[in-house]
Amino acid sequence: MDKGWEGPNGNWRIMNQDVFSSLMISNVPDWLKQAIESAGRSQKIEIHQSSGLFSDLRAFAQTGISAMGVAQKTGSEILHTKHDTQEKVNKDQVEEAGRICHAVVLQAMALFSSTD
Repeated sequence: MDKGWEGPNGNWRIMNQDVFSSLMISNVPDWLKQAIESAGRSQKIEIHQSSGLFSDLRAFAQTGISAMGVAQKTGSEILHTKHDTQEKVNKDQVEEAGRICHAVVLQAMALFSSTD
């Protein structure tokens, strides 16, 4: 919150331009990039790094905490609409996202244990 500013009536809040500009590039450190790439290979999942920090991870990035998110291109036209309901969740995609997150954690642990 200390890196943003709000309107005169407190109705809106935006990040300071200096902070926002730096968030337009990923703050993922090399060790995490390596873990993500390795996890993708091990799971045979093609991974493309996004250049922006949006969604829930932006709050972490604002405070200097390295953050990553997992998203899948769905081509869905209902995403973030009133029709985007629990029944329409693609369970296979959720499972794949869970597998890649699990693999990233294991790869990161392996990277850090090999530096001891």
